[in-house]
Amino acid sequence: MIIGMDLDGVIAKQNGGWTAEYYKTCSPDHKVIDLMKKLDNDGNKIIIYTSRLEYDAKMETMKWLKKHDVPFTAIHFDKPLYDFMVDDKNINIEQLTKLAMKDPI
Repeated sequence: MIIGMDLDGVIAKQNGGWTAEYYKTCSPDHKVIDLMKKLDNDGNKIIIYTSRLEYDAKMETMKWLKKHDVPFTAIHFDKPLYDFMVDDKNINIEQLTKLAMKDPI
């Protein structure tokens, strides 16, 4: 399976402004990262999507992901900005956790 994961507010706890300092010091959500490790170990591909701008945040973001041992297959920067996403394949982290804990997905 290919699983898309948002970075800020899902993998990283959203706790500040969008500055280089925030990108270096934002708090990881260890429960989400543990789930990502399980999904990765089960053979799933994980693609991280972020609205962080690639030209502005790529280096600090990649360092942060490595520091917190976040598994991923690919990362896409410059995600479109919106208040809500309507999509026929959306699930939240709680739903994904329940699916992953039943059987490998």
